[in-house]
Amino acid sequence: MSIIIVYIIYSSILIVLPEYMDIAMAETDFDQLLDKLIPFAQDMISKYGEFFPFGSSIDADGQIDLSAPFEHNNCPTSQLIIDIMTNTFRKRASNGKIRAAGICYDVRTIPPGRNKKTDAIWVSLENQSGEAVDMIVPYKKGIFGNYSFGELFTAERAPQVFV
Repeated sequence: MSIIIVYIIYSSILIVLPEYMDIAMAETDFDQLLDKLIPFAQDMISKYGEFFPFGSSIDADGQIDLSAPFEHNNCPTSQLIIDIMTNTFRKRASNGKIRAAGICYDVRTIPPGRNKKTDAIWVSLENQSGEAVDMIVPYKKGIFGNYSFGELFTAERAPQVFV
């Protein structure tokens, strides 16, 4: 009897473990993408007061790529850039070339506990495991022209790349 119970418990652990490993991999990938995207966006805001959408992906070997599909002086609308990057990442994901992707853009949003819109860095992240989340960092320009960045908060997101 005890052999059967141990086998059932062991089998359950083996079934559940891959799910935890997928979540852990997604969190690691998201951390790596955020480490590339947020500082670059903050730098652009500090220098220019804004930025155009850009993205980053992690390939199957774990290499991180930062990408912006257009140069500043020849740039279409932000939404068009986001759509182009989403479609490009989706195509690369369906070919198995990337395991995670993030798109970073400048928005106005209402942070939790507030009632007025503020500028924010919005990062949409996805992983091949199906995990998807938006990470948002509010910011504002101070009296002397310096920018301050608020606390990061998250929002639910439906996958658009790994579908």
